[in-house]
Amino acid sequence: MFSEFTLDTKIGEISALRNSTLDSPHKVLAVHGWLDNRASFIPMLPYMNDTNFVAIDLPGHGYSSHTPGAHFAYLADYVQHIDQVLDTLGWQQCHLLGHSMGAGVCSLLAACAPQRVQSLSLIDLLGPLSTAAEEAPDKLAQALQDYSQWDPNRGRWFDDLEDATQARIKGSVFPLGYDHSKLLMQYATQQQKNGLQLMSDARLKFTSPLSFTEAQVLAFIGRIKQSTLLVYASDGILDKLSSTPARLEAYANLTRLDLSGGHYVHMEQPQAVAVAVLTLIKGGD
Repeated sequence: MFSEFTLDTKIGEISALRNSTLDSPHKVLAVHGWLDNRASFIPMLPYMNDTNFVAIDLPGHGYSSHTPGAHFAYLADYVQHIDQVLDTLGWQQCHLLGHSMGAGVCSLLAACAPQRVQSLSLIDLLGPLSTAAEEAPDKLAQALQDYSQWDPNRGRWFDDLEDATQARIKGSVFPLGYDHSKLLMQYATQQQKNGLQLMSDARLKFTSPLSFTEAQVLAFIGRIKQSTLLVYASDGILDKLSSTPARLEAYANLTRLDLSGGHYVHMEQPQAVAVAVLTLIKGGD
């Protein structure tokens, strides 16, 4: 069982869901990946009853507010957003659980605000993706072009949830089954007079104007001293990244769980992931 609620933060309304174990001393904040939403953690919820579990929609995702204005968006913005969410929840500390981009953002917060992060659980990514320094001018140039073409009044529409689900399956960078695709789209769309509207911010697909270099990412990881769990999916993204071996060595206190599955292994094997997260959390008691 879970309930949906909205957090009124300094950076806008953040849509979230939580379980019913509000009195648990184990507070867990779950952060989804790029173009996903809080629903990606719903399969894990039945196995997280021993925790006070909250999953959020990052700004521009799901039903959360879009970033106001027409300025560039940076990955590091999400670090501040999570910090604001914790303040609004009244949580001084928590255990962070991040999938994909969420794992990158959670790693940055653990490095920069260690007093707020008790443990770190990462699903199929070790820190944020990086870009070679010499690529920075081209990325900024492409971002300028992308943002110049942005029309805030232009949206994406579907005939119904089935149409949205099929679009997700066909357009996803990483394979995701029908039922899980439908679950994500159920929490990414809203019925309007003209049909079913995709609620996510179109700017999420724009080129990032500035990314971290690999040296910078390793510097952040070097600051992370919290106990860290990595869920390593056999068919996920980590084997495809040349940065993975060095990053595996850079975390000071890393436990690795290898599971068969794809990038969304926490949806495919939710119990196994939940048990590992709980073991990490309770091991620090």
